[in-house]
Amino acid sequence: MKMKITLINLPWTFEIRWQGNTSIYPPLGLCYIASVLRDIGKFDVEIIDCPVLGLNKDQIKERLEKSKPDIVGIACISPVLHNITIEVSNIIKNIDKNILVVIGGPYATSNYNNLLKENNIDIVMLGESEFTMLDVSSSVKEKKSFSKIKGIAYKEKNQIKCSEQRELLKDLDNLPFPAFDLLPSLNLYKPAFRYKRLPMISINTSRGCPHTCLFCSSRISGYRYNSAEYVFNELKFLHEKFGIKEFYITDENFAILNNRVEKICDLIIKNKLDITWSCAGVTIASLSGNGLNIIPKMAKAGCWYIGFGLESGNIEILKNNKATKIQNLDNVRKVLRECQRNGIFTKGYFMLGLPTDTKKTIRETIDFAKSLPLDGVQFSLPVPYPGTEFYDFAIESGGQFFSEDFDNMSGHANNPVYAPEGITREWLKKAQREAYREFYFRPNYIAKALFKKVRSFEDLKRYVRQGSMYLKKTVLYKNSLS
Repeated sequence: MKMKITLINLPWTFEIRWQGNTSIYPPLGLCYIASVLRDIGKFDVEIIDCPVLGLNKDQIKERLEKSKPDIVGIACISPVLHNITIEVSNIIKNIDKNILVVIGGPYATSNYNNLLKENNIDIVMLGESEFTMLDVSSSVKEKKSFSKIKGIAYKEKNQIKCSEQRELLKDLDNLPFPAFDLLPSLNLYKPAFRYKRLPMISINTSRGCPHTCLFCSSRISGYRYNSAEYVFNELKFLHEKFGIKEFYITDENFAILNNRVEKICDLIIKNKLDITWSCAGVTIASLSGNGLNIIPKMAKAGCWYIGFGLESGNIEILKNNKATKIQNLDNVRKVLRECQRNGIFTKGYFMLGLPTDTKKTIRETIDFAKSLPLDGVQFSLPVPYPGTEFYDFAIESGGQFFSEDFDNMSGHANNPVYAPEGITREWLKKAQREAYREFYFRPNYIAKALFKKVRSFEDLKRYVRQGSMYLKKTVLYKNSLS
């Protein structure tokens, strides 16, 4: 009888997802782990995707009692999932204390001590988890010690121990395609706004980022990428096997290698692959200069949406936070205009209240966003996680921390956990609301959205849904910033 492994994507609540839990994407990390466990390790694997199925803790318990797994892996990617991770691990051990509870994800990696202090978590995987989980599962099957497994923290005789660091995966092409077939119907995964056609799923074509931005965890994970051929073959496979019409590329920096992007586009165009796609992890630097020439080809290959990490409208704030991905604000306009000429929807991601930000520089960021030919924006509040270099810099620069509540550590929390020196959390939250109100409720923006961007009934529904959300978040706010 095969050993059974269950992987859980935890439920996300309305409070955790600032947009009301309206966007649900496949749990990509769990799908990669599942494919390695199944295709390489030959284990019996299932995925319980709570958000898409709407499962609560009682229903998770019912499923686990029925499937009777030997190992349960839980994705803990964010501090807002800390408490629910603990609760679910308690449920698992109450069902059967012999079930091995394994936790992984970015948050779990940086906070393994706190998680392991809870009696019902056995192992925390540190960093990339596909082959770590495979080694853990194989050790359980073969009844071997965990001491020689690289990349884990675990408890032994009431002591927390860390094993030798695991090397990063060097060749991502060696990974099997994500096990999307273990998920419920892919038709259930629907984004709120970022789509042209359905069904749509997310994929990843690279890992890490070569830039040094303090506020991003990806800078420490090393930059690696799939070959253009691998990416095309995956797109083609998912399109033909599952009928996927649109893809959201979740890379931290999809376009950093111009030649790779161009080759991916050439393969899509040459093979007449009928798909549309978007990418939210793109830097201005990657499409500046000669990179401008790639934008028309991206559009021809089906790209209709690009999200840019712009962060701040003040170059000194960017330098202070080591945001090397933006070195010249003038390049921002050039890249956005080229996208506009090719019919590509652009969204700018900004952060209000970075360390060393002032009321003046935050005002500059809001005005900068409004001055750009952007179709959409996101104004997030920074969350310096304890134990990171960003946290240390936030402390050194005189900032204030207001909460240690894990559930509140979100860029759209009602009560910000951090504010730079000289700024209150109340002012910062008002600044965020006013930024949205000023950007989205400009008459010329509304007119452009209605008469230039709406090309189908789906477009209209998307804009109405997005407008309603921002209306609820901003219409009651009447005070001006001072």
